[in-house]
Amino acid sequence: MIMNKISIHLEDLPSNLHKACPFHSSKMKRTVLKAVTIDKKEWKAKGKQLLQQAEKTSKRTTHNERHEDIRFDTQQATQLSLLSEIKLTIQAADSLRVAGEEYDSAKAYARAAALSGDAKHDSEMAAALYKEAGIVAEKLDVSFANDYYKQAVSQHCNKLEFKAAAMLLERMADNFIKKDELVASLEEFQRASKLYSAAGDVDDADRTLERAAYLLGRTGNIIASSNSYKSIAMSQARRNTTIFNTPRFAMRSIILLCLEKDFSEVQDLIDNFCEEDCRFEESRELAFIYDLMQSISCSDLDKFADSVYSFNEIVELYGLMLETLEGLMPIVEQQADKGEP
Repeated sequence: MIMNKISIHLEDLPSNLHKACPFHSSKMKRTVLKAVTIDKKEWKAKGKQLLQQAEKTSKRTTHNERHEDIRFDTQQATQLSLLSEIKLTIQAADSLRVAGEEYDSAKAYARAAALSGDAKHDSEMAAALYKEAGIVAEKLDVSFANDYYKQAVSQHCNKLEFKAAAMLLERMADNFIKKDELVASLEEFQRASKLYSAAGDVDDADRTLERAAYLLGRTGNIIASSNSYKSIAMSQARRNTTIFNTPRFAMRSIILLCLEKDFSEVQDLIDNFCEEDCRFEESRELAFIYDLMQSISCSDLDKFADSVYSFNEIVELYGLMLETLEGLMPIVEQQADKGEP
C-alpha cells in the first residue's frame, strides 16, 4: 500500500527527478513477504513480555482504581485502561499458543475472559475467550478444558444464547466420555438437551437426549433410560418430518422396560405408543417386541434367539440394545426353570 502511494506521487515529479528516486528504479522488484518467525522461544518470550505489559497497564487496588501510581478522574479513561489490558492479555495468549505453551496460553485467555465478563460486562466476548481457553487446554487435559467450557456456558446463558451453551455442554460431555466418566457425561447431555429445547432446536434436543438415554442404560438406570427413549419417541411422533423414527425409539423404551419383568406395564406402554401413532401397530419393531414377549411367556429360549437373529437381519442391533436383549435371556431361562407356560 505504501509503495503504491509512493508511485502515485512520483508521477507528479519532474522527469529529471525520476531517476534520482530509488523507488522508481525499473530494476527494483517487490520482494515476496517472508513468513513470520516460528521460533517457539521467541514467541514464548514475546508472550511473557506482553503479560508483563498487561500487568503494568492495570494493577487494581480497589474496584475503581486500576493503577497504584495513577488515578483516573473519568470512567472513560478507566475503560480505556481495561481495554488495553484485555488486548495485551489476548495477544500474550496468542503468542504463548504459537509457542506451544498451552497451559500459560489457556490461563491468559481465561484471564482476558474474566476481565471481559467481570469488569467490562461483555458476556459475549467472555464466552468466546473462555471457549478459546478450553480449546487450548484440551491438548493438556480434558478436565482442565471443561472448567473453562463451564465458564463459557455460564456467559452464553447470561446472554440467552442457549444453543451456543448447549454445543459447549455437548463438548464437555464428550470430554467426560474420554475419561470414562459416564455419569458426568450423561448429566451434561441432559443439560444440553434442555438448552437446545429452550433455543427451539427440537432435533438437537432429541439427539442429545438420545445420547443421555443410552448412557442411562449403560450405567444401570433402566427406568430412566426407558423414559428418556419414550420422551424422544413421543416427540418424534408429533412432528411429521421425523414421525417414522418413532418405532425405533419406542422399541428401545419397551425392551428396556421388559427388564423390570412387569409385563402389564410393558403392555400399557405399547398401548400409549399405538395411541400416539397408529402406524406403530403395523411396524416391524412392534412385531419383534411381541415375538420377544411370546418367547418369554412360553419360556422358549430358541424362539427368543431366532426372533433376535431374524430382526437383526433387517435392522442391525448394537450397543445398548444387544446388552438389553442379553439381559432378557436369563428371564426366559428363569421362566423355563419354573415350568411356567
